[in-house]
Amino acid sequence: MMHASPLEELKALDPDAYEPSTAALRQIDNVVMIMAVGPQGAGKTTVMNEAIRRSEIELVVGDTSRAPRPGERQGIDNHYRKLEDMLAGVRARQYLQIAKTPDSTVLYGTRPGQYPQNGIGTKEVYSHAVKKFRTLPFKAIYAAFIVRESLEGWLEGFKTNTRMMPSEVRQARWKEAIRSHEFAFSDNQMRFVLNDTIEAAAKRFIQVADGQKPDDEDIAKTIAHDNYAGLVKILNKSSI
Repeated sequence: MMHASPLEELKALDPDAYEPSTAALRQIDNVVMIMAVGPQGAGKTTVMNEAIRRSEIELVVGDTSRAPRPGERQGIDNHYRKLEDMLAGVRARQYLQIAKTPDSTVLYGTRPGQYPQNGIGTKEVYSHAVKKFRTLPFKAIYAAFIVRESLEGWLEGFKTNTRMMPSEVRQARWKEAIRSHEFAFSDNQMRFVLNDTIEAAAKRFIQVADGQKPDDEDIAKTIAHDNYAGLVKILNKSSI
């Protein structure tokens, strides 16, 4: 009998059906979690890093099966692991949660020890993984949708981040941008963080981590709807 390859196993993997072990779940009951949500190019990493610099928030450095991007560092930006090793951890239920890219080529996951045990943690989370994160027994959990100040600003960030990706991967990320907006609009727990200047965006992100409504949220929502309308129009006319 032929065994499935790691990539085939990944494609068949359903992150929504994954259940961590009881031992893993017991380790996060004192953790406050803030999820950074939004399309690629929204500036999630930049906002998180500035918020971390200005507060006691800590980055949750999880595992990924992808290779490091230029400038990324092992153990600081991610733990870069072989897909086979990560899949073994999934089968052993060692991860708290797992996610994969929209094209099912890269696996992500976090282990209990990668969260601050008595503090506030943050990480980027795909929109389709938000509900699964909320089932985990954190002390508190918040979600911040990062909104670029304009469609043009988002497009510039998106094209920069996806320039070296194959066209099919870029298309998958484009569609995820549409889905992430639609999820944010439908989710009554989502907070909208305007990313106009990094200093102001970081302050708003910290407000969300403290359980507060961020400054200028109504403006952020309006811009998010405008950006979404522009994204849909572009998608209907051409490919990115």
